[in-house]
Amino acid sequence: MAEALLTIWPLYLVGAVIIFLGFLALNTWIRGIMGKGPDQPATVLAASALAFLLGSATVAIAIGIDQTQTTTSNTRTLVYRVDIRINGNGPVRLVLPAPGEPAFFGALNVTEGASTMRLNRTGTDTNVVVLAASNVTFDVRAQAVVSAFNDTITRIRLPTPVGPTGREVNTTVEMTASSPGTSVDLALDIQLLEACRFTSLELNTTVVVGVTEYTGRRTFALC
Repeated sequence: MAEALLTIWPLYLVGAVIIFLGFLALNTWIRGIMGKGPDQPATVLAASALAFLLGSATVAIAIGIDQTQTTTSNTRTLVYRVDIRINGNGPVRLVLPAPGEPAFFGALNVTEGASTMRLNRTGTDTNVVVLAASNVTFDVRAQAVVSAFNDTITRIRLPTPVGPTGREVNTTVEMTASSPGTSVDLALDIQLLEACRFTSLELNTTVVVGVTEYTGRRTFALC
């Protein structure tokens, strides 16, 4: 927001100065017709009207640009892509990490054929539950305009000790299956993007039945 104001303030200043000059011209013309000063030609009144018009237009343009930049800076984007390849017989149920931003919760309720993906909230956890009847891919892309943005991702934590690149995170995934010995090749990609900030989680692993921590990779960047 500070960058937007620094960019736009000269337009506000120019508009205010032009309007002020319009007031001065109008005051000079009024003093003339009231006998408090020399008579002024009609061009002074026309100049005053033109100054008011140009000044108001300049301020309106500045307000429009300012509002556009504010909307752009507050536009957040979610990419949530999960690809499931079942090794064995379906269906399987997976409990996966979720974005922490409530504005995106509704976008995560998706149906693909006989498979579903749903945002699930409990008293202590927010997660995404996938019921996969067979191999399936969910690819969600959503945008929201919010001033305060929660760019956290649930069900992840830093390992102890920290991984070799510093980007490794322990990612909790829960899986249940109807057939013993079933596993899932899981590819999960979560991206949270805003004007000058990027957070992501990548997880590519083979998931087995139970609640297990798998090593994912978290990226965080500022421009």
